[in-house]
Parts: sequence; structure tokens; C-alpha cells
Amino acid sequence: MDDNFNGSLVESDDHDDIRQLSNTGRRLILGFLAKHAVDYDSGDGYALLHLIELCMAHNIKVPDEYSGAFSKALRNFESHDSRTLDDALNIKGPMKTGKHQDAAKKEYAMASEVHCAIVEQRNQKVARDDGLFELVGEQFGIGKTTAKKYYYLEEKRMERLRGFLKAILIDDSYP
Repeated sequence: MDDNFNGSLVESDDHDDIRQLSNTGRRLILGFLAKHAVDYDSGDGYALLHLIELCMAHNIKVPDEYSGAFSKALRNFESHDSRTLDDALNIKGPMKTGKHQDAAKKEYAMASEVHCAIVEQRNQKVARDDGLFELVGEQFGIGKTTAKKYYYLEEKRMERLRGFLKAILIDDSYP
């Protein structure tokens, strides 16, 4: 667990939001903050934005190391040492090279919707086969192959999240 997100962050009277959460809620928030810190420290500039956003959403003071990194990136951009803010922050972002934003946005939204529709059908004891993907694909105006792609894309995202949540809720090293 990153020392920047230990319990001392939540002791200030300025940070009431997180103190009102249950222990599990606090562990989740602080676990996500620690994950974003580790990701940022590993070179993922996009994680810095997630870390700052999560701190702001829960009235947690952004640790000096990360607010300083953001300020430095902003100064580099403003002084033209970096061509773009993405470059200044070392953001690769969720966009894959060569992918259009509209297509990526549609895929992200549709993956969740298709996944939910398939899970609903599975709850009705419908077999997960080509027939199911074809049925759900028709509901969304897409083919069975695209429905299958979206389903497994979302399943992969959810599996990563399940693993992370399980680690936070079971591992006593998280606050």
C-alpha cells in the first residue's frame, strides 16, 4: 500500500466525506487511490488524472508528490516544453492508436449494454452460444461476432475489477 494514502489523510476535519463511509467503503476508495498511485509511478500518466479526480470527489487532499507532478506537467505545457497536455502528463490514454474516438466511445458504451443483455439471458438459463450472441446482436443492430467481441471486452474489464476488489477486501494491508 502506498504510504501517501494511509489513514492520516482522513483524520482532518476538511475531509468529512470519506470518514462517513463504512470501513469497506474507505478501503475501496483508498485501495483505488493506491492503485492509481502505483500505476502513475509505473509511468501511466493517465492514472494521475484518475487519482486527482478521486481525491476531489471524496474531499481527500491530493498528496504533494502528485499535485506537484500535475503542476509541473501543466507548467511544461504552458511554457511549450511539451507540445500537448497529453505529452506533458505522459498520457497514453484509453485510445488505441489508429482508433477513431467515435468508434471507441460507441464500443465502450455498447460493450456494457451487450454484456448486461447477455447476462440477463444467461440468468434465464439461455446457453452462451452463437445463437445467444446473434439474438442479442439483433437487439442492438450488430452482428453476432461484434456482440461476442463486446461481451468479452466487458467481461475482461469486469474480471480485472473483480480481482482488484477481491484483493482490497481480503488483503489486510489496505487501510
